[in-house]
Amino acid sequence: MSISHFLKKGYRPFWAAFLLSLLVLGGALAICCSIVFSAQEQPVDTAPDLPVGVGKSCNLLLIGCREKNQSPQRVVLLRFSGLDQKAHIQDVDLTKTATVKLYTDTLLGQYNYGGPDQLLQAAQGVLGVTLDGWIRIDETGLCKIAQQFPLVEISLAQEVITGRYRFPSGLSVADAPRQADLFFSSETGGAMQLVAIQLEQVLQMEAEEAADLLFQCTDTSLSAYDLERNRSLFSSITQVTQDSG
Repeated sequence: MSISHFLKKGYRPFWAAFLLSLLVLGGALAICCSIVFSAQEQPVDTAPDLPVGVGKSCNLLLIGCREKNQSPQRVVLLRFSGLDQKAHIQDVDLTKTATVKLYTDTLLGQYNYGGPDQLLQAAQGVLGVTLDGWIRIDETGLCKIAQQFPLVEISLAQEVITGRYRFPSGLSVADAPRQADLFFSSETGGAMQLVAIQLEQVLQMEAEEAADLLFQCTDTSLSAYDLERNRSLFSSITQVTQDSG
């Protein structure tokens, strides 16, 4: 049978389908080969995975209210950084203005309007960081924490007189009630020293003990799961340092 016989009109649909099938199979084979060769050429990342928490951070607001039903007298940003293994603390200016859901006010006004959650949202814009939660502490709770480390040494550039105590310039030793009063005073230098000292001591505690102290002495948006998830980050912190606002 001659070739011309196969090319007659009755065989044209067969040859069209046959050639189309060859084109489809050839295209599929080419794509498969391209994928295989690309995978072989792709460099393999042999770098070890970073330990959990390293390279990450956790940012919290410490809200100090002498009584829980009162306005905050001190707010401190706590930044736990796995990159430099430091806890950075920064005094927050409550007179700064922010807008949350079309409501504009100072950070203090935002707290008075909507409580800790409202303050958290407002502070994120002012501080330029994403905040993961808040911790609110009153005078009673601060004294309970301070009693774990009853005497601390404070260095003041000048004399400070709070509502209850007098702190001389230079070095002085403060017990738990004095620590609390200084923290809630308008004096910033000594208060930030107290935050740094107590935070260093809490970070040295066993994780379960520190968590119990947190939940007993404060109210917070953090859960036990949040603390467990960040355990390796908190345990990696080797230093507390104060940042300027």
